Amino acid sequence: MATENQISGAEKAAILLLALGEEAAADVFRGLEESEIRLVGQAMARMHEIPTATINAVLNEFRREMIQPRGQITNTRNFLNNSLSKALDPPRARALVNELVTPQKPRGLKALQLAEPKNVSRLLVNEHPQICAVVLSTLEPKKVGKILSFFPPDKLSDILLRMGKLEKISPDLLREIEDVLNLAPTDTDGEAPILAGGVKLVAAALNTMNKELENQAMDAMQTVDADLADIIRRAQFTFEDLLGVDDRSFQSVLREVNRDILVVALKAASPEMKEKVFMNVSERAASMMREDLEAMGPVKVTEVENARQEIIRIARKLEEEGKVTLRSAGGGGDDDVL
Repeated sequence: MATENQISGAEKAAILLLALGEEAAADVFRGLEESEIRLVGQAMARMHEIPTATINAVLNEFRREMIQPRGQITNTRNFLNNSLSKALDPPRARALVNELVTPQKPRGLKALQLAEPKNVSRLLVNEHPQICAVVLSTLEPKKVGKILSFFPPDKLSDILLRMGKLEKISPDLLREIEDVLNLAPTDTDGEAPILAGGVKLVAAALNTMNKELENQAMDAMQTVDADLADIIRRAQFTFEDLLGVDDRSFQSVLREVNRDILVVALKAASPEMKEKVFMNVSERAASMMREDLEAMGPVKVTEVENARQEIIRIARKLEEEGKVTLRSAGGGGDDDVL
């Protein structure tokens, strides 16, 4: 086994997860993107027996002194299979384990998911915005947000609008773009169109950017295509995303919302959302809302959506005034807020 200084970051992460155990590893895997799972999983799949000294060195580096190494770690494939099975659905877990145990180097556009964002931006910055939009639509939101942060604001907004309009991408088009970019062709399964992320991907990518860049992009998109920009903005933060808002901010929002609007918005809301509302109002108000919901007849979907959008509008206004903090549902760094 390599010395501590020779161990890569992915290998250290793999050793740490092996030392933590399958349950903890499953929890960690749930919070990672697939590209990150691949990096750590590939490192784990290459390991066989890990000396206690190496385990101790890694644990000390991560300052996890409460974790006691269990001697040599063996049978890493079973560990990888069991922990991923608890984090993902079984068929996807099996397929990913098989792929990791006998890894193949990513080809074509798939290789860009593992590339440094700055390097990908250099590859794309002089290409037509439509080519950029197609390429980025094949990547994960965090990667897209990081790549676009290196683009000038005018081109960034153009690319995002084009991405928002993309629904499907033909394999032929992907092959043509790979050829233009001098990338090795991807091994595609059949000729079925690939679903693009569209508005949801754009919204999630914007959520990973810093606030200033996000606002610049949204303002530019609003000027060019106000309707699509509004759709993207609504997708950025949904009514159910309010579950992630701290109680103090949530209470500030509720104080500004008309009770009748709030009751309509709670129609067909998740039990968790209803409970969050009831816990952040007085017992009397909660009791009255419960009674109103029980007595309420059928309500048009458009009325419910309009009520929820009004609450989101109020929440955004308070956030702009610095009175509340709204956490991004797909946020990026530790300091990111929506």
